[in-house]
Amino acid sequence: MFLNQQGLAPELVVPWLNEHGGYCVCEVPGNVHDEVGDLIGWHLGEEY
Repeated sequence: MFLNQQGLAPELVVPWLNEHGGYCVCEVPGNVHDEVGDLIGWHLGEEY
């Protein structure tokens, strides 16, 4: 699983994704990217 390969705890990440609209892999970029961008300080469409 991707989360395990990245050293992330699925038992923490999966519930967070579900709460923010990321119910399946195809929905994560469309529904969760703004929430993640707020956490990491980067949003889709912004240059590095």
